[in-house]
Order: sequence, then C-alpha cells, then structure tokens
Amino acid sequence: MKRDVWVEFQASFFMDKIEEISSGLEFYVRSLLLQYKPRLTSEELHHLLDKLIQMQFIAKPQFNIDKSKVRQGVLCQQCDFQVQMKFYHGQFICPRCSMKDDGKLLRQALNDYCLLIDEWITNDKFREFVGIASLYAARRLLKKLNLPFEGENRGRKYFIDIKRDADNL
Repeated sequence: MKRDVWVEFQASFFMDKIEEISSGLEFYVRSLLLQYKPRLTSEELHHLLDKLIQMQFIAKPQFNIDKSKVRQGVLCQQCDFQVQMKFYHGQFICPRCSMKDDGKLLRQALNDYCLLIDEWITNDKFREFVGIASLYAARRLLKKLNLPFEGENRGRKYFIDIKRDADNL
C-alpha cells in the first residue's frame, strides 16, 4: 500500500515538472500514466526529468561552410552590412559613412563567427576575423567583452555564448 502512495506521489511530482516543460507533452505523459502504472524509483524519475529538460534545448546546427567564403569583420549596419568597419583608435568606424560601433556590431560579428565557424575563438582568430592588427588591442577588446575563457597566455581561448549575448542586447 505504501508503495502505491509513493508511486502516486512520484507521478504527481513528475507531472508538475512536465507542466513546466510543455503542455503537449503533459497530455501525452498523462495518457501514458493512466494506461500504465509507473514503476520508477525516485532516482530514475529524476534521471528521466533531466533527460526531458536536456531534450528541450536545441543543439547548434552543423554547417559545412567554406571558411574562406564567410564575410569577415564588423560590418556596418547603416551600409546594409556591405562594408567592413575599420578598427581605429580603439573603436570600429565605417570608412564609407563614418558610423562608430558602440559594441553591438562587434557582438553580432562574434555571434556570426560562433554560428558559422566555431563557438571558441583565440586572440589570433579574433584578430583575423575582425581585422585588427594589434595583439594588445584585441586582448583589450576581448577582456572588455567579458567572454568566458579557458587557458592562459598563448593557450587562452574564449567561449562565445550567444544566449548570454542575446540577454545583454
């Protein structure tokens, strides 16, 4: 008798968590619970819940893109993203319309890099992609962007977190 009460509690707990994930999924799971008696331990239930939550997140699509065909750099928004901005005295300036980037276009360029090439970027790859010659200027920009990183000195690489950037824009 105590086992049946525990199973009902587990099913109730599970359904409360499922409601947070998806209402369509809730209907399906409820119908399964009515059709079959759940026989899950608490540990198995938590494991299943973790799996369902992991399935909710969409994996980054893998593109087979020739990196040489990707338009590099911080692209000017006022010029319909046709002109690569130049880095001059600590900021990106469009050579055609003289618009100055306030940081959003740089973040957008990094997000493009993340989606099309790789979610990790080194100082060298960053300089190559955005068109900065100075190692030190690139280091200052990367530090200012406050990207999570791993490694030290020459082995340091920065993680481009698109979700975090979307929250900051």
